[in-house]
Amino acid sequence: MEKKIIFLCLPLFAAVIFLLYSERTGTASEVNVISLNSSEKGTVAVNDLPAVQSDQDCILLYNAKTVEELEELSPNIVQGTLLDDAEQKILRNKEGDITLSGINISSLKITKVYKGDLKIGDIIKLGERYYITDENGKEKVVYDGNYLPSTVGKEYLFFLGNKQINKDYWSGTYAPKLLEKGRYPVRTRNGSNFLSVQSIESMTNKELNLGNDDSTEYKALYEQVAQKYMK
Repeated sequence: MEKKIIFLCLPLFAAVIFLLYSERTGTASEVNVISLNSSEKGTVAVNDLPAVQSDQDCILLYNAKTVEELEELSPNIVQGTLLDDAEQKILRNKEGDITLSGINISSLKITKVYKGDLKIGDIIKLGERYYITDENGKEKVVYDGNYLPSTVGKEYLFFLGNKQINKDYWSGTYAPKLLEKGRYPVRTRNGSNFLSVQSIESMTNKELNLGNDDSTEYKALYEQVAQKYMK
């Protein structure tokens, strides 16, 4: 059985209350779906956009510090490559002038399966907690926690929850557990790109697809993950 992780996001909680009120008063919010496929739009690659942390003060009421704890939380542990077909779902009020929240959804092609019922070659929808906004003609990434966008074509190891079957904008997606702690760039021991403990510690947040928050705890967990899965 999947262990539940509780996020307490204070502004988002207020937004949910607002939504319930809106439905009763006829001003219900709607979800806008926006394509982010750079090959079609000709826009700047998402990883090259300026990024800001969202103002949602999300508190993890449980936080894994060992690979064993992370495994226990994750019904699916897979390795895969992100495809270039991203779209985002933005939750705005009906008038469209207030953004309440948003996520990015991309296809993930599975290359290895360590846990769960997914199969090599499966393509699943990966939900990530960031979105792109446009202010005065300038795009920027708004992200939760310390989770910056994954890179298209790059291989990652994901610790995922079960497929979402609820009716909100997460429906049909798999999401990394514990935000950035559910995603790690893949390295191999026999290859020239294997990450030793020292090289993990020396990596920048940008190389790890992380924001500006301290990454010491993430790197310590990454080292455990690499020793077990990236040989």
